[in-house]
This record gives sequence, C-alpha cells and structure tokens, in this order.
Amino acid sequence: NNNQMTGTIPNNIGVLSQLVQLRASNNALRGTIPRSMGTMSRLALLDLSNNKIGGSIPDITASLYALEELLLNDNLLVGNLPPNMLMGKNFDLTKMLLHNNKLAGPIPSSVNNLFKLQILRFDNNKMTGSIPTPISTMSNLQEFRINENQFDGTLPTDLGSMSTLQILHMQENKFHGFIPTEFGDMTELTSLQMHHNHLTGTLPNEICLSHEVWNYLSTDCDIKNKAAIQPYVACSCCTRCY
Repeated sequence: NNNQMTGTIPNNIGVLSQLVQLRASNNALRGTIPRSMGTMSRLALLDLSNNKIGGSIPDITASLYALEELLLNDNLLVGNLPPNMLMGKNFDLTKMLLHNNKLAGPIPSSVNNLFKLQILRFDNNKMTGSIPTPISTMSNLQEFRINENQFDGTLPTDLGSMSTLQILHMQENKFHGFIPTEFGDMTELTSLQMHHNHLTGTLPNEICLSHEVWNYLSTDCDIKNKAAIQPYVACSCCTRCY
C-alpha cells in the first residue's frame, strides 16, 4: 500500500491460499475484484481501499472464513451487494468499510449476523431500502455510518439498545417518521447526525438528558424549515440545526 502501483489484480491471485493479509490501498489499481479470491480461506485482512477498482463486489466473502477486516472504500464499485455476501462463517469480521463508492440496493439482512462487528460504513453510495432489523444483534458496533444514500423507512427502535455505539450518522437520506425515544439509551453515543431527512416531531427529551454535552447532534431543526413547511424537528439540545 501507499505506492503508485497501476494495472489490475491478477485473476489467479487465489492460488495464494496461505495468504493472511493483502494490503494494496492508496494506489491506482483498476479492473475488478477477482472471483478467485474466494478460495483464500485464511485471509484475515483485505484492504483494497483508495484505488480505482470498479465493477460489482463478487460473491466471495461468504467463503472467507477467517476475514476480520474488509476495506473496499474509496473505489468505483457499483451494483448491489451480493445477497449471500455475509452468509458464511465470517463471524470474526470486526471492520467493514464500503463507503465512497457507487454501490446500490439494500443492506443485506445477513449483516445482523456479524456479532463482533465494530465499524460498519456504507456512507456516500447510492444504496436504498430500510435499515435491516433486528440490527441490535450487532452488539459490539461502535461506528455505523449510512449517510448520503437513499435509505428510507422509519428509524428502528432497537438501535437504542446498542449500548456500545459511539457514532451514528444517518443524514442525507429519506428516513421519515419520529425519532425513537429509545435513542436516549445509547449513552456511549457522542455523534448523532440525522439532518436532511424527512423526520418530524420533537427530539425526545430522553436523548437530550442522556448526555451533558454532545460532540455533535444534528437534525432538521432550523426554524426556517418550520416556517417554510419543510421537514422540521423541534430540538432543544442540538449542536447544529439544518
């Protein structure tokens, strides 16, 4: 990683069956992710971030049983995530970064099987659908970013039971309805961004009382939105109103 390498990843890279880590980030690699990677059953870290890799993500991760970190962010990846992407035995996955691509479609419901996951990022893509439930099964999640997509639906109440969550960014989507009072139970949360959605009502007082000071708490609480009959959330403790 951190070189000026060009070209594509060899299609036969899967012959490296004993490889534990593959780090090729911050280069200028192109092409697609070879399907032969699905045979690299000992691979614990796959980092292809910050390249120019395109195409869709092949249905290989289900057979990468040892995978702990999957870093494919900041590329040109497109298409839906494979429905069986997380259906294998990769329950040791702690970090999955897919942000800053052009991915579409929903979040696979199988993501809720990743009990050890700590960081999950889908932000800045073109993804749709709702947040899969019960999402609280990812009980070790610390950072969840899905901002700048086209997600819709209501906000799941069981997000509030994720006691380890520190960063929750959901801004710039199409979520609607009220903000659940259960969000006040996320006492470790330091940054909660929900602006530029279609949320309405009043930010529950339980959220304000859960923290003496928020590092960042945002909703569509600018009084100009209310005057213009735009989506508006009354908020007495937000650090930023939009």
